[in-house]
Amino acid sequence: MKNLLSLLVAIPFIISCNSTKKLSYQKPQIIQDTIYIEKIIEKINSLDTIMGKDAYSQSKKLTELATEEFYKGNENKANRLYRTSLRLLSQSNLKSQDYEFLSFNDQLKRLEAYNEIKEREKNGITVTEEEINEVLQKEKFPIGKKFAKKVAYWKKYYQTRGNRWFKKTLKNTYQYFPYIDSLLQEKDLDPFIKWMYPIESSMNPKIKSNAGATGIAQFMSWTAKQYGLKVYGNWCDERLDPIKSLEASINYMGYLNDIFNDPAMAIASYNAGQGRIIRQINKINASSYKELLESGILPKETENHIPKIYAFMELANEMQTSPPKKDTILEKIMKNEFDTIVIRQQTDLDVISKTLSITTKTLRKYNPSYTEDKLNQMWSTPPKYMVKGKYEFIFRVPKETKENFYKKISKENPMPKPKNKYYMVKRGDTLSGIGNKFGISYKKIMQKNKITNTKKLKIGQRLIIPNYK
Repeated sequence: MKNLLSLLVAIPFIISCNSTKKLSYQKPQIIQDTIYIEKIIEKINSLDTIMGKDAYSQSKKLTELATEEFYKGNENKANRLYRTSLRLLSQSNLKSQDYEFLSFNDQLKRLEAYNEIKEREKNGITVTEEEINEVLQKEKFPIGKKFAKKVAYWKKYYQTRGNRWFKKTLKNTYQYFPYIDSLLQEKDLDPFIKWMYPIESSMNPKIKSNAGATGIAQFMSWTAKQYGLKVYGNWCDERLDPIKSLEASINYMGYLNDIFNDPAMAIASYNAGQGRIIRQINKINASSYKELLESGILPKETENHIPKIYAFMELANEMQTSPPKKDTILEKIMKNEFDTIVIRQQTDLDVISKTLSITTKTLRKYNPSYTEDKLNQMWSTPPKYMVKGKYEFIFRVPKETKENFYKKISKENPMPKPKNKYYMVKRGDTLSGIGNKFGISYKKIMQKNKITNTKKLKIGQRLIIPNYK
C-alpha cells in the first residue's frame, strides 16, 4: 500500500514542479506486458469490471508505465495512462483514510506552478527583482511579493508578446469607461472594479468563452437571467448588449461587494463563481483576499486574474494615447439619447427597420441583443411559445422616429418570413441543375452553403437557396 501511495505522489509531472533541471530519476522496474496495459485503455468500458485487488494492481502498473512514458517525452500518453490509473484506483480496495496520504491538492498546486514556469519560459519573459520591487512600492493591495511577481510578469507580457492584444483592448475601453465609472459611482463601488472588464472580455461585446460566458461582462445565462437580462437562444440575448450587460454586471458586483466588503474578493467571486469562493473561504476561515491567495486553493485562472487586472491598469495609466474615434450610436445610448418602442407580438425586425425608415444596420447597432436565427434564416423577436408571461420587447430607436412608427406599423404584416428557401439534394442532382430550378446562379448557392467543390454534393444534404422569392 505505502509503495503505491509513494509512487502516486511521486508522479514525475507533479514532482517536477520543484525544479526543471536538477531532477534525478532511476528507471523503475515496470511490467513488460505494456501491450496488455494498452489494451485495457483501448477497451475503456471494460474498466468498470475491474475491482478490488485487481484494480489496485493494474492502477499501480499504469502509474509506473505513466512514469516511464513521461521520461520518454510522451506527455500526452503519460497523462492518459495516469488518468486511467486513477480511475482504477477509485475502484480498488483503498479506504477513504488512505487517500489522505496522496495529498493530491498540494501536488496539483505544484504542478500548476511548474506549468506556469514552463509558460513563462515559452514566452521568453523573465522579471527582475527591480521590476518586482517597483510593483511592491505602487501596490494598492498589500498582498506581498508573490502577488507583485505575478503583476510584474503580466505587465511585461502586455508590453511584449501580448502587446497587440493589450493595445486593441485598451482602445476598446476608452468609450465605455466613463459610463462604467458613472455606474460604479452610483453604486458607491471601488473604481478599481472597472479594470476587470478588459481582462474578462477584451471589451468585446460579442465574445463567448468555452464555458458559455457571453458578452462584455462575461455572464453565464443563469446569472444573466437572475439580474434581469433576457436570453432566448438565437433570437434574443441581452448579454450581447454591452450597456444592458454592464448595468446588470455592476448590480451583481454591488451584491458581491456587500457580501465580501472587498473589491478583490468580489472580483475573484465574479470570475470563479460566488458559491465556489464562499466554500473556499469557509474551508480556511479566510477574511481577506490575501489569505485566500496565500492559501493556494484558488483556481489557477482566478489566482492570476487580479494580477492581470492590476498589470493592465498600471500599464494603461502609464501610456499617453489619444482616444480613438467614438461610435456615435453607442455614445447616444450611453447618454440616453434615444426613443423606445414596445413590441407585443412576434415581429420581423426587417419590418421594424422599414417602418422606422432606418437601415437594418442602424437598428442592429441600437439593439445588439437580437441575432439572426441561422437555422430558419429569420431575424425577429422570439416566438411566443418561448416567452413565459407577458410578451413585451423594448427596442431603442433614433429620436423622432417613434410616433411615425406606431402610425405605420398597423399597415404592415409583422410576422417573420424566412429569408431563404431550402432544398434537399436528391440522387442525380447537380449544383447547376439546382440553380436553374430556382433561377439563381449555382455560384451563389455554393457561396451561401460554403461549398468549395461542385462534385461533393451528398444525397439528403440540406441546401440554402439564398434570396429566393
